[in-house]
Amino acid sequence: SRGKSMVLELGDWKFQVFEVTNRKYYAEQYQDRCDCAWCRNFYKAVDGRYPNLRRFMEQFGLRLDAPDEMIAFTPTLCSNYYAVCGSILERGAEPITVDGITVEPQLSGEAMVNTTLDPVFFLYVGCMELPWVLDEPMEQADSPARRKNPIQRLLSRWITET
Repeated sequence: SRGKSMVLELGDWKFQVFEVTNRKYYAEQYQDRCDCAWCRNFYKAVDGRYPNLRRFMEQFGLRLDAPDEMIAFTPTLCSNYYAVCGSILERGAEPITVDGITVEPQLSGEAMVNTTLDPVFFLYVGCMELPWVLDEPMEQADSPARRKNPIQRLLSRWITET
């Protein structure tokens, strides 16, 4: 059961949100977070860099430090998707801006992110730039973005064998 929903009005946007369901979901997301250095830096730096964004996300029952999907461009620059159990009741004329960051609500068909929430829409949080706050050197930091995925490994092996 999703529980009771609430209507959240932010500027000219209006959402139906199942806040309790989202809080439970993000508590689980928090436990299953990636532990690569790039992600650990994000978790540690994001609250201090974007305190209003954290408070904004909490209105939906979301955790800023537990995204559904992180797109890391560099060790300190990323965009994230957050699933929201609920629906977009009214679309605003412009994306939402918090702490200078664009937050773009997207329907599930616009964001190709896996989630167990239903009904769902996503908040796409664009281009967060963070300081490097870990004690380990950024240049040597491990990240999934630096690793070849299994298909890339197979392709590179196939190319060298032929």
